Amino acid sequence: MKLTNRDFAAKGRGAAQSCGIFFFCGPDEAGASAAANDLVTWLPEPGERVEIPGSQLRSDPAKLGDEARTTSLFGDKRHIWIRANGEEAMEALRVLTETADFGQPTAAMTRWRVSALPSTALPVPGVGRHRWLVELIRARAGESADFELEACDAAGRLALPADLVHRPGAAEGWRRGASG
Repeated sequence: MKLTNRDFAAKGRGAAQSCGIFFFCGPDEAGASAAANDLVTWLPEPGERVEIPGSQLRSDPAKLGDEARTTSLFGDKRHIWIRANGEEAMEALRVLTETADFGQPTAAMTRWRVSALPSTALPVPGVGRHRWLVELIRARAGESADFELEACDAAGRLALPADLVHRPGAAEGWRRGASG
């Protein structure tokens, strides 16, 4: 979305609710700075302000991504304020937008997500074993996979739910594993 000075007062509030990266540019540095300050007040949760000079981003383009992934000391929201001249921040912005992986840039070999599932129903009143959905979201040179696991048994081993253990793998298009 591109807004001129005239449009900003009317549409800036809406942009603050739905956009994640804002550029303020032009010959009127004071006007751009005032507009950026207004935008911060319109953010749902502006939180802590982290300032990075454009010269730092020019010398270390990964710094912006590092700051974007870092949480506040107190767990609050943060916003990053960059004051750059010319194209000092362009490479850092390119790196940030091109390395995003499910919202979090990373160099990890694998990425997993674990979610709680409802316990299995028991034939008697009570709570069944805890269950989780374990998703292999990304694996270098491999494919994604999903697994349902039950809590540890008396021997300390995780288990596949019984209905998964006894079904034929070919029926679901089962693959041996993410790494082959």
